[in-house]
Amino acid sequence: MGTFTGLLVNFAEKELLVRGCSWGHQALRLKARDGVSVSRRNFMKGFIIGAATVGGVTILLPRFSEILMHRTWDKVTDVVVIGFGCAGAAAAIEAHDTGAKAVLLEKEAEPGGSTAICGGVIYAAGTLLQEKYGIHDSPNEMFKYWMATGKGLNDPELVRVIADRSSENVDWLLELGAKAVFFGYSGAEFLPEFAAVTPPKPRGIKFEGEGAGLFKILNNAVLERKIEVLLETKAIELIVNTKREVIGVKAEGKGKELYICAKKGVIITTGGFGHNRKMLKDYSPKGYKSISVNPACNTGDGIQMARALGADLKVMHETIGVPGTEVSRLRRGVPVVAPSAGIDLPAIFVDKNGKRFVDESLYYDYLNEVFLVQETAFLIFDESVRKIGGSGIIQGITFGMSMIALGFTNEMDEEIKEGIVVQAPTIKDLATKIGLNPTELENTVNVFNENAKSGVDPQFGRTRGLGIIKNPPFYAIETRPAFFDTIGGVSINVKAQVLDVSNKIIPRLYAAGRTTGGTIGEVYPGSGSDIQEGTCFGRIAGRNAAAEESWF
Repeated sequence: MGTFTGLLVNFAEKELLVRGCSWGHQALRLKARDGVSVSRRNFMKGFIIGAATVGGVTILLPRFSEILMHRTWDKVTDVVVIGFGCAGAAAAIEAHDTGAKAVLLEKEAEPGGSTAICGGVIYAAGTLLQEKYGIHDSPNEMFKYWMATGKGLNDPELVRVIADRSSENVDWLLELGAKAVFFGYSGAEFLPEFAAVTPPKPRGIKFEGEGAGLFKILNNAVLERKIEVLLETKAIELIVNTKREVIGVKAEGKGKELYICAKKGVIITTGGFGHNRKMLKDYSPKGYKSISVNPACNTGDGIQMARALGADLKVMHETIGVPGTEVSRLRRGVPVVAPSAGIDLPAIFVDKNGKRFVDESLYYDYLNEVFLVQETAFLIFDESVRKIGGSGIIQGITFGMSMIALGFTNEMDEEIKEGIVVQAPTIKDLATKIGLNPTELENTVNVFNENAKSGVDPQFGRTRGLGIIKNPPFYAIETRPAFFDTIGGVSINVKAQVLDVSNKIIPRLYAAGRTTGGTIGEVYPGSGSDIQEGTCFGRIAGRNAAAEESWF
């Protein structure tokens, strides 16, 4: 049980004393601008003071004197959803369809988050698409695979929910208007350690228009339901009462403070903390030394707000790793994984000495582990690779499925002009431009080409994507360890309710997507896992929050 200390509140018949300040009897009635008011008794349910000790952790709590000074809610609704990506959209749609009034808050001028720039893939088992192609799979096999990739870090109860509902979530997106355009393997299913647990099965479904196309469908569903969306509105604090129930949100919108009452609950879907350097330093050493390729808006806001109420955190140290490069105009990096392609791409990674150091076709999460030790390298490729387009060299293809589609212009003209991609007529000239030994780099390329001709790589055992680097001009991209997103976040249960450090429910607070931790562990299962998780627990959070009884 939490112990409250600090601010003393005294009710008199005609005045309320707070920190020595007094207001008249009118302060005992908190009135909303849209006509909804709160009685004196229920108002006190919405009053929190001081600090709390939960499970030995001292947590600072929201200051309700600010609410008293305003004496009004700027807006009253049933459910407030913070963050408008895949998980947030799913939560708001389900809350609405369950009969609740929902409001979506998004701090950016444009919604979408990580969803809008992803490859538009969802990971699922037991789908109609699998049946159509005669593939016998089940949620239980997906469950075993996800647990194996988690290596003890993910919660079996949460993973079971995702696996069991994965096919249903695909159907839900299709019903909203999404169109499947590709189907295949999207993860590490073929790696021996996982294939020994459960036979590899293709579970990746790619939607038309990739991430942007998928989010357009979700956004349209929100608009069709006339769900209110407040853009450029950043949630900065959760408002709670003496029962620790979350009853509202303090936000900042276009320079103004907003106090939004949530009669039923608040759902946090703000994504990870890939662009919060302090959080990365505190929680994720590998993330701190890496480039973040996710949106600049992912700064861990929701995780911090929930943590202020005593929320427990899980798997904060892990990331979804992928080698990448900096692109300043995007305010983030982009992944560089072309050699991971299961096609004949002549491309290799070399170190500062101009020598290969890895099997470039490794699964991207594993490949990045090597880069975390190597720290920096160069991707070397020729004109034949450039001709496949910038999205090809950046996105790569893993087991026949495009992994992500973001970053470079199609012909890489902008990147060459900006110096992100270095171009030269010969390998030796290229080496000189990027500061490598010309003779060493030329020798490395020649050895690789000779081995590629025979289809055998005696140096590192690479078996996929072997090709000859021979067509000038030649190119190089400086590459460093990077990550798609952070894995960790607040602890939730199977109802998407946020749990504190004592494993107790924080009433009326829900979370979904990359704001949460415990569904994915050490190894990322495959492209589409985040979309599946966000859709799954976003929908669950929306339904359960909508079913709460109003706190007044």
